[in-house]
Amino acid sequence: MEEKTKVKVVLDFPVEITQADGSVITYKELEFGRLKNKHLKLLPKEFTKTGKIALGDMPVLVAAIAGIPESVADEIDITDMDQISKAIESFFPAPQNTKAGSD
Repeated sequence: MEEKTKVKVVLDFPVEITQADGSVITYKELEFGRLKNKHLKLLPKEFTKTGKIALGDMPVLVAAIAGIPESVADEIDITDMDQISKAIESFFPAPQNTKAGSD
C-alpha cells in the first residue's frame, strides 16, 4: 500500500503578507508533509487525553508542518481550518482495534 507523503490544501481565503520592502506574498495553498517527532512536541498535553487540538493551538502546529512562518498561520481564515485539520489528521495512524479475540 502506497502511503501519501504530502497533502495540498487550497485556501478558500488566501493569506496576503506584506514584507518589509513593501512587496506582498500571497499564500493560496499550503502543503503538509508527514508528521515527524518534532511536530509531536508541539501538540498540547490535552491531546493525549482527548485526541483533539484546540483551534487556539493550531497555528503553531500548522506553521511547523507546512513550513510557513507563524505569522502566516495566524492569518489563516477560520473557514480554511476544517480542511487543514483534516489534512493533518490524515497523517495520524488509524486507531488499532485492541479488543481481545478480534480479527
